[in-house]
Amino acid sequence: MINGRGVRICYECIDLCREIVDEERADKAASAPAPEPASYGPDSIVDTLSYEDLDTMRERWGAATTVADDARDAMLIMIGEVERLRRERDRRRADT
Repeated sequence: MINGRGVRICYECIDLCREIVDEERADKAASAPAPEPASYGPDSIVDTLSYEDLDTMRERWGAATTVADDARDAMLIMIGEVERLRRERDRRRADT
């Protein structure tokens, strides 16, 4: 379970997001599979997902009609949280 501010996301949802990202990446570059992170956790998720991936996920989850509203809302919050963590990490790297 990944915990964020006011939201918890299960590994099944993380896997579903990865499948979405993998589909998008496969469409763009069929010869280069996405690298698998060594373990689940906030750092591996932030390292794996680009801003473009997050935008794609936000678009797909925002339009999702086959999931419960609470699940969709939780995923959109998680996407925002990952984006925030990535911006913070990028800012720290730029400062060093």
